[in-house]
Amino acid sequence: MASHVANHGPGSQFFHGGTGNQNIVQHILSGETGKPNTSAINRKLLSALRRTDPRDDKLRIERTKGGLLRDSYRWILDDDDFVRWRYDPERRLLWIRGDPGKGKTMLMCGIIDELNRYEEYKPLYFFCQATNSDLNNATSVLRGLLYSFLAQHPESCDLVPSFRQRFKHSQGNLFADTNVWDALNSTFKNELLHHEAFKDVVIIIDAMDECTHDLKELLEFVIGVSSHLNPIKVIVSSRIWLQVEERMRDVPHVTSISLEDNRPAVSKAVTNYIRAKTEQLASQRNYTIQQKEEMRSYLTTNAHHTFLWVALVIEQLEHRRDGDHATTMRPQDLPPGLGPFFQRMFDQILEDEEDYPKDVELCIQVLSVTSTVYRPVTLVELESLMQLPHESLEETIMLCRSILTVDRGTVYFVHQSAKDFLLQHQQHRIMLNGLAQVHHSIFRSALYTMSSILRRDMYDLKFPGAPVPETPPNQNLAPATYSCLHWVDHLLDGGPTAQQLQKCVPRFLKLHYLHCI
Repeated sequence: MASHVANHGPGSQFFHGGTGNQNIVQHILSGETGKPNTSAINRKLLSALRRTDPRDDKLRIERTKGGLLRDSYRWILDDDDFVRWRYDPERRLLWIRGDPGKGKTMLMCGIIDELNRYEEYKPLYFFCQATNSDLNNATSVLRGLLYSFLAQHPESCDLVPSFRQRFKHSQGNLFADTNVWDALNSTFKNELLHHEAFKDVVIIIDAMDECTHDLKELLEFVIGVSSHLNPIKVIVSSRIWLQVEERMRDVPHVTSISLEDNRPAVSKAVTNYIRAKTEQLASQRNYTIQQKEEMRSYLTTNAHHTFLWVALVIEQLEHRRDGDHATTMRPQDLPPGLGPFFQRMFDQILEDEEDYPKDVELCIQVLSVTSTVYRPVTLVELESLMQLPHESLEETIMLCRSILTVDRGTVYFVHQSAKDFLLQHQQHRIMLNGLAQVHHSIFRSALYTMSSILRRDMYDLKFPGAPVPETPPNQNLAPATYSCLHWVDHLLDGGPTAQQLQKCVPRFLKLHYLHCI
């Protein structure tokens, strides 16, 4: 094994799975003229550029958070600093900062909707997510922004001729190139920013602190774009991180909005959110007026200006058994503060250890694997990584629902702060033998899954020259998708490997290497 092929995201990835970015351009010719088919190349470029569609990410975020409530974000529209950024041409960069759970992401969703509503600007946006390798690095941010712009205006591929030429000459491998960041950065600064079609664009990047790879480069991009001669407006949000704050401090054209400094407005927004959610919950659970008011009072008293805490408590109440009532809940059952809340939820999982040791053990295993993988995994992928039947896995995740959630077949943490809590405060409980051992376990399961599934001509194409668009769906590959992309990452991040692991890799490559390319 000479070297693994570098792809994108954290670590190194051996396989370039799916029908996406690699080897998809083969000098497309039109008719007998021998000239490149520009439209076809544009379509191929868009297809390869798309790692995720930020528009779909926004819809997913709003759906999983229970919908976007205008009363929870409209305060910022009248904020003096926001108005100054909006109408002062010299104020091009807006930085929204605040602690975890303060509603920054939904605030950004609301701003996007407002800008779209008045057609004043054309927002291009990206939502960073530390737990997803498709969403946690600077290159993915630029890919997402560029894809959004070109997808809305397919003819706009003509606005980036140099980038399109690079893509064509790379035979579709541009996004596996180590210089892809520089190519994307150059495309924005030397092509798009100078074009008339880009003049009304607002670039919006949420949760910039969750860009765990190349955050420095992303910060320089944001500052450079907002300093450009073409008056591009930019909005970014982040936690109060020293690395971000130190760089922003020296930017003369930045306008900063601190959610901690706007507590009255945020508190009122949280109160509006509580009112809407308690009405909804009372209707679902048939609460009396007294029960509803007691719950509203409890949430208002203990929210401490934190949307996330309210949302998590509501989520717990929605899943209470029919015999339970909100009025019987004591404050210590759902304590205020995100840290104490997650601690209580984790303790609840462990409470059944004496009576149901196997269930608790499975919960711990699920939490250890989901805390270690490089992106959110689907249920079928998690089944293969844990070698568990589907039914057992779904039941186990239900027991962890205060920390994990399932959306359309994919397992997510309810919030980045939930994963932070586990890794910072409970890693010794969920990873009894250390992080390296979890990596080794995932690696072994990945190797077993690939060895069981991969074979010659997986798609039964018969003819090796079949075009990618004609490749039929193959659900048999679904359990192995994550394994094919990240097995080498887990092998490397597991540290020094045991002799047994060193022996199984050459054996696997000898049997299945050709099945993967």
